[in-house]
Amino acid sequence: MSKIYEALRRHENKSANSATPAERPNLSRGPIVRALESVYPIVYRLAKDAGHGLVLQFVAASPGEGASTLSSEFALIAARVADSRVLLVDADRTQLTTAATFGCPTELGIYDQVQAGNPLEQRLVTAPDNPQLQIGVLCGQRSPPLSRKAMPSLYEQFRAKYDLTIIDCPAVFSDRYFELSPEAADGVVLIVQAERNRPEIIRQAQSLIENAGGKLIGAILNRRHTYIPDFIYRLL
Repeated sequence: MSKIYEALRRHENKSANSATPAERPNLSRGPIVRALESVYPIVYRLAKDAGHGLVLQFVAASPGEGASTLSSEFALIAARVADSRVLLVDADRTQLTTAATFGCPTELGIYDQVQAGNPLEQRLVTAPDNPQLQIGVLCGQRSPPLSRKAMPSLYEQFRAKYDLTIIDCPAVFSDRYFELSPEAADGVVLIVQAERNRPEIIRQAQSLIENAGGKLIGAILNRRHTYIPDFIYRLL
């Protein structure tokens, strides 16, 4: 895990101007990269201390707040800037947004492979131009109901094979999230869409995660708007 630790630390400290072309973030998606930077220090501290692969859950309070986009982007950055294996898991079987983005098969998933005693890699695809990143669905459209009891041992398999596993989860306010055993993950990142949810909704989501044993390590404020008065614009 030291490779993830050092790479994220370098990525946090480098400006877009000083980075090499291969390391420079996609400037057209700058706001997404900036939103993710708030969790870099937390993740590299976890990575430094863990001594094994990390399993992190990315989850929003409600659907549509950007958990799939941000989890995918974080996985892409981690795989690009570090010589480390990264796994991105689409665990929201009712939408499978991440799976559609990367062209993953969706009939069956990683869970089915493991339950059948087969290598989980058979249900994964490799990201184009990024061989260090693999993507798959946890449960497909034909998969049986997920057993929460099976998740801790599945996470152990992820830790053994990958330096970093990112789980793109269903929203907190759906019963499906808690099937994913938040207490068995190394950390949970809460996605909050700016100006959408009231503070009490965010606090309730945080409370539900923590009451389930999840280790909330940080939050990402997504789609934040910066308002600049017109007279300031005229001075620029």
